[in-house]
Amino acid sequence: WEVLPSLDSARLKLKNIIGTTFGFIAVVSLLTFSMALIPPRYTIDQMNNQLAIITPKLIQELAIDAPDLSDFMDSSGAVAEFGRALYPRFYFEGKGLPFGGSPIYRNQNLRRLSFQFVNDRHQGVVLPLEHPPDHFPNAADVIVIGCRAEYEIEALVVIILGEDIHIIPRSGFQSLSCEG
Repeated sequence: WEVLPSLDSARLKLKNIIGTTFGFIAVVSLLTFSMALIPPRYTIDQMNNQLAIITPKLIQELAIDAPDLSDFMDSSGAVAEFGRALYPRFYFEGKGLPFGGSPIYRNQNLRRLSFQFVNDRHQGVVLPLEHPPDHFPNAADVIVIGCRAEYEIEALVVIILGEDIHIIPRSGFQSLSCEG
C-alpha cells in the first residue's frame, strides 16, 4: 500500500513542474509578442523626419548651411541622436556632485547643462553653457547633435522638440566640428 501514495505524490510533483514550466513559457512568449506590437519610440526615421522639419530653423539660428550639417554628420565622432532628456541640471564652474553618480554630474571646470539621455541606450550629455537655459523641461524629447566622448556626448546643439522648438547651441558655438 505504501507504493501507491508515493507514486501519486511523484505524479503530483511532475504535474506541478510541467504546469509551472508551461506557465513560465506562456508568460515569456506573451511578453515577447507584446513587445513586437509596441513600436519603438525613438527611431532613425523619426529623427530624420524631425530634422527635415527643423533644418531650416537650425540653419538660420546657427548661421550654418546644409552642406555643413551634412559634412559634420559624415565626420568621425559626430553624433545626432533622438531621445528623451531626463534630470537636466545646470552647474556652474567647479560645481557638481562631489562623488558618486554619473560622471556628467560630478565637479567639472566648466559651466554646463548635464542630463541623462535615453533612447535605445542610456548615456549622459554635457552641453557647455554660460547661463542656464530659459526652457529645458524634464522628460523632453530632444535631438542631440554633438561629439562622442569617453563617458558622454559632448553636445554642440540640443534641440527641444514639441509645439515650440527650442534650439540651444553650446556657448561660443562657431561651427559644427568635433575638432579640439
